[in-house]
Amino acid sequence: MKNIKTYILLFGILCLTNACSDDFIDISPKGNIAVEDNFYQTEEEFFQALVSAYDPLAWEGTGGWTMSLGLLNTASDDCYAGGSDASDQPSWVAYDNFTLNPELGPQGGLWGKYYGGIARANLLLEKLGETDVLPAALNSRYRAEAHFLRAHYYFDLVRFFGNVILTTDRISPDQIFDLTQTSTAAVYEQIIADLKEAYNNPDLPNSLTPDEFGRAYKPAVTALLGKVLLYAGSDAQLAESVQFLEEVINSGQFDLEADFSRIFASDNEWGIESIWEIQHSDQARAGWDRFANGSEGNYSTQFFGMRDYVGPTFATGWSFCPVSEEL
Repeated sequence: MKNIKTYILLFGILCLTNACSDDFIDISPKGNIAVEDNFYQTEEEFFQALVSAYDPLAWEGTGGWTMSLGLLNTASDDCYAGGSDASDQPSWVAYDNFTLNPELGPQGGLWGKYYGGIARANLLLEKLGETDVLPAALNSRYRAEAHFLRAHYYFDLVRFFGNVILTTDRISPDQIFDLTQTSTAAVYEQIIADLKEAYNNPDLPNSLTPDEFGRAYKPAVTALLGKVLLYAGSDAQLAESVQFLEEVINSGQFDLEADFSRIFASDNEWGIESIWEIQHSDQARAGWDRFANGSEGNYSTQFFGMRDYVGPTFATGWSFCPVSEEL
């Protein structure tokens, strides 16, 4: 009790000395506090917004483990869900066994991941249409990249879910409960329109320097457009798909690896077969002891590695997606 009284007395003296001002608790922020009203003012801020639109590509743990390659393999006859046992990652087990329900499965994470990317691309396109901060050519290039990203997110979304909500504008909170699903055909129309917008953009580069790897460029747009047209499915679209895919093949920029195993070599990223890759860094900001930002990154390698492996060649993993015996 004596210590408490002493503390109260000292605090009172400090208040009197400072005329009971609260200036001593006003601290200048050390970070960068940005809200929409004071952002999008410089080239650097628009580049940060562009990076933000790319960011969901690397979301693999947000709302559940959402590595699409692993999930698609799990749902096929090629692989089992795997893990330590049948209770490990129930959402993957449900995907493997086709026992999904509204509460169980990876769908919530997938939905949030792709609509997070779509929302960021929509906002960036809106802001690019309102600004005169950027040089015209740079503004145009960013618009092409945003169209590519929105198309990419919708393409994955429509293949996982079929009829989805289609929006090319920012959604306000009062609109949320009024949104309705759109037909798959209409979603594909928008994807194709976005990709053709990017394809016809003269400011989208035909190649990338190493410091730009991972960004959209003409061959990536062309290849994705050809693939989307295959899925869209009409005879005319199939013929159009061939034209775009042959354009990539005949560009002279890509070829088959002489040694197939080199496709998977860590020192062969952006090899001769690679048209576009999602970038990951080995400079981790988190770990199992500090998982603050742990939901972003290439978790596929950790998931699919062999559990309890001991040896010089591979790192141990969690044994998800083991290959079916039939293969």
